[in-house]
Amino acid sequence: MKRFRFPLEHLRRLRRQQQRLAEAEQLRCRAQLEAAVAALASLEDQLARLASSACRPGRGNEFLAHRALEESLIRLIFEQRTEVARARAKWEAAREQYRRANLELEKLESLRTRAWTEYRECLELARQKELDEIVMRKWSHPDSFTRKHPTLEETGT
Repeated sequence: MKRFRFPLEHLRRLRRQQQRLAEAEQLRCRAQLEAAVAALASLEDQLARLASSACRPGRGNEFLAHRALEESLIRLIFEQRTEVARARAKWEAAREQYRRANLELEKLESLRTRAWTEYRECLELARQKELDEIVMRKWSHPDSFTRKHPTLEETGT
């Protein structure tokens, strides 16, 4: 019987490699998303601290600087929210790509398992057929299975 050979083995290995790459990309995108969310939280925290530090309207320059910083933080928060949305979209796309790659690999693994099972069954059938032939030969020609060589006891050694 021939050795087991899965005809789609090359494709299975390629899909496994694609799945690993997709997983790495998903992890990279997730880290970028977490970094963007952390930066947004930091900016929002700075704005909250700035808003809680009351600026007395007595000095005009101080008030203007406080207001300019507040406007700057609001603009940065808006930009960071846009960055968070971009990072989330990239992460979701990477997650979907990983899911598809994983599904394709699972299908190929299932096909390989089925092919391996069929191979094992064919191998068992071939072995059983061989044993059946030996038994049939023994019963149809009982003389051919008697010993042709004397044992050690018979030779006196």
